[in-house]
Amino acid sequence: MDDIPIKFDAGQLSVSGFEWNLYVSIGSIMTVLHNNHVEKAVLTPGPCFDFNARIPGKMSGAPVFGAQGAIVRGVVSTSFSGEEHAYGAMLGPAMDLPLDEPSAIGRTLRGLIGSGREGFAQVFGAGL
Repeated sequence: MDDIPIKFDAGQLSVSGFEWNLYVSIGSIMTVLHNNHVEKAVLTPGPCFDFNARIPGKMSGAPVFGAQGAIVRGVVSTSFSGEEHAYGAMLGPAMDLPLDEPSAIGRTLRGLIGSGREGFAQVFGAGL
């Protein structure tokens, strides 16, 4: 994908040569692979799920919402062109996997966020 030129004109954001499109696919989770980070049953790194939705190409990283559409359940990780089959990386369980760097041994991403010292935004509220 080419770079997208962004300009500010009179205090307004201006994006030229870019089309804003919304893609929605609907499907159901078929299999949950809680231990994929150990078993490596599929290419998606870490805990993931298999779902039956047709996902257009280049959608990796797009959010996968739960049934009520309010909570992100994961992100698209792998999809298969023209098929109703894709994998989503589960964000919640991945937050508790140990970090793999010498300075963070025994620490997790959830722990770093919770410490309040690493510059991560924290969202508070009912159900969050």
